[in-house]
Amino acid sequence: MTLFRSYRAGKTEASSFDKKGRSPFSTNFYAQTLAKIERGHETDLRDIEQMIKSNLVDPRRLLELLSKIEGDIDKYPALDAPSFQRAVELFVSKTIKK
Repeated sequence: MTLFRSYRAGKTEASSFDKKGRSPFSTNFYAQTLAKIERGHETDLRDIEQMIKSNLVDPRRLLELLSKIEGDIDKYPALDAPSFQRAVELFVSKTIKK
């Protein structure tokens, strides 16, 4: 989804390194996490848990990033902004309690 790919999360974007520590591509783990929360598939939620356990994503930061894209969510008619925000907030609150 373009909405989530447009945000750059900084140095947390690198993944899949070669022997010299270079990455052939870049992944924005926060954008990926927001997209997976929006989809809500069980597999996606397990993927997110692994990203958190691997310290690729800080659940608290998701709320900060969500606030940065809130004004753009209405540009995507397939997304219901209030429902999406609730899903992210619920996910973060459950994750932090663990």
